[in-house]
Amino acid sequence: MTTKANVLIIGKHPTHAGDVLGILASAGYSGKSSNTVQGAIDLAESERFDVMLIGGGVPQAEEQEAVAAVRKLIPDIIVKRFYINDEIGPIEIVEGLLAEGPAR
Repeated sequence: MTTKANVLIIGKHPTHAGDVLGILASAGYSGKSSNTVQGAIDLAESERFDVMLIGGGVPQAEEQEAVAAVRKLIPDIIVKRFYINDEIGPIEIVEGLLAEGPAR
């Protein structure tokens, strides 16, 4: 089965990231998660991701570091901060981001 897109999640709460990955998988997306900036960079070095979701618990300085490092590896990755209690779910967020395309 071909996946719709590959999603990288950086989050301080592995349980939440796992829940989001499960929801996305049920809609045909693939993905991986890390709870550290270096872990996210390592994942981005080993495979291509289309979207990076950053959990609300990730400090802004770590977010900036992760985005800068991952964008060096995958310049067209689409990035969005995501809160588990957002009114819009992860599937809708990813689909909306993919429809918009990378920000320049």
